Amino acid sequence: MGSRIMQKRVYIETTIPSFYYTSSADTESIARMNWTRQWWQEYASQFRLVSSPVVIAELRRGTGEKKESRIALLKDNELYPSRNLVGMWARCPQPG
Repeated sequence: MGSRIMQKRVYIETTIPSFYYTSSADTESIARMNWTRQWWQEYASQFRLVSSPVVIAELRRGTGEKKESRIALLKDNELYPSRNLVGMWARCPQPG
């Protein structure tokens, strides 16, 4: 894996672990789960994954058998305090 200093950040919000460990069996949910897992396996290591305590709190309020797995998916993510997120987004390049 490359230097963490040079890696671009990707903010992981609540839907990502929810898609990764979906309990839904409909076609769209299964497709989202597969896409999310594929991205996580093939590309996540190329980025500096960041999240926030707000995301962890949302996942803790969840229900179901996969709740702890969703939280565990973020165990190695850097957590930004909510007050730092605005500054992080402000430094992100804007689409032109």
